[in-house]
Amino acid sequence: MIQKIIYHSLKLYCRIALHFYFSKWQIRTLAPVPRGPVIFVANHQNAFLDAVLIICSSTNNPWALTRSNVFKKKLARAILTIMQMLPVYRFRDGFDTLRKNEAVMDQCALLMKHGESVLIFGEGNHNDHYNLRPLQKGFARITQAALQQDVAVQIVPVGVHYEAHTAFRARVLISFGTPI
Repeated sequence: MIQKIIYHSLKLYCRIALHFYFSKWQIRTLAPVPRGPVIFVANHQNAFLDAVLIICSSTNNPWALTRSNVFKKKLARAILTIMQMLPVYRFRDGFDTLRKNEAVMDQCALLMKHGESVLIFGEGNHNDHYNLRPLQKGFARITQAALQQDVAVQIVPVGVHYEAHTAFRARVLISFGTPI
């Protein structure tokens, strides 16, 4: 209960801050964003702001998959969990850590079984240049894990487009696609 209060308070604070940070924050939905088990799959241009913008642009409250190296300290792990973040392990974190992703995929499936949603960046990394990079298989693995638990999951593509992703008072567009 306390976790939900903290999460919603932070979401409200971030929504207010985003209105000051961007000169125009536009949200476009091509179809209604479903409630319940949803995997938001987004492009990734700005390491921190992308997740905040997507979460604050949606009425859903997704759990965000985040690079594992920020979870190393016990206090950081506790705070990030309250903020509904889960670690995702990459090859650069060490080959042996990749096995931990199986438990994360199962945790995502369990969350969706309870009606929660998940946010993942399909490219698996971010880049200063605005272009779509090759997609990684993480969102497909989460979908498979959910389907194995008989969860009727929907995938919602999300596009994040900054006028200038490093500039204060620039414009930003968050576009929610048609659910798959």
